[in-house]
Amino acid sequence: MTAKHANTPGYEAAKFVFAPAPRESDKVGSLWNYIQRGVLSVVTSDHSPLSYDDPHGKKANGPDPTIDEVPNGVPCVESRMSILFSEGVAKGRIDASTFVALTSTNAAKMFGLYPKKGTIAVGSDADIVIWDPNLTYVVRNQDLHHAVDFTPFEGMALTGKAITTILRGQVVWDRGTFLGQERQGRWVPREPYSWLQPTGHFPSGYDPFTQRITHADLL
Repeated sequence: MTAKHANTPGYEAAKFVFAPAPRESDKVGSLWNYIQRGVLSVVTSDHSPLSYDDPHGKKANGPDPTIDEVPNGVPCVESRMSILFSEGVAKGRIDASTFVALTSTNAAKMFGLYPKKGTIAVGSDADIVIWDPNLTYVVRNQDLHHAVDFTPFEGMALTGKAITTILRGQVVWDRGTFLGQERQGRWVPREPYSWLQPTGHFPSGYDPFTQRITHADLL
C-alpha cells in the first residue's frame, strides 16, 4: 500500500489509517533494498483487527472524523506471508530462502528460540508450513478468518499460499480445513536474546539513552 490509498475519497480512507503511514510509491523500492541488504531482518504484522463500519471500530468518533480521530491500525496478519511471497519471491525481489529467514528463522534467532524453532532439523519442533508457490488467488475479506468486516488488501491478486500447517508433527490446517484442537499450545522457554544484546551502535546516529548524537555528520 502507498500514500494513494490513504487519499481514497470519503471515509474509505479510514481503512488505510495505520502507523507508520503508507509512503509515496517511490519509497517502496527503498524498503525492498533494505530487505535485500539485510538491514531489515524480519517482516511481520502489527495486526490491529478493527472493523470498518462499527462504532467500536474505525467509526468510534462518528462517520466524519478528522484523520487523528480515526482509530489507528488494520487487520493484516493472515495475509502477510502470502503478500511477502507474492511481492518478493514471485516477482524476483528475494529468493525462497530469504523468505523463510524473514518469516521464521531470523525471529527464532532473535528471541532465543533457535534451533527449537526456525529450522527443520533433528531435535527441533516439527513446525512446518507446506507452501504452494504457484497457487494464485484474490484476497477477499469473506474468505479470511478474522472477525472484522474488511481487509485493506481486498481485490489484491497474489501468487503463493500456505496450504498445510504442521504443529509439532501434527497437521492442524489442510487446504482450508482446521484440524487442530484447543489448548494445543505449549510454553517454550527461551534462551538469552543474543541477537538483541546492546552493541552500543545506533544506526540512526542518535543514542536514546544519553540523548546524544553519535554520528558527526548529523551535527
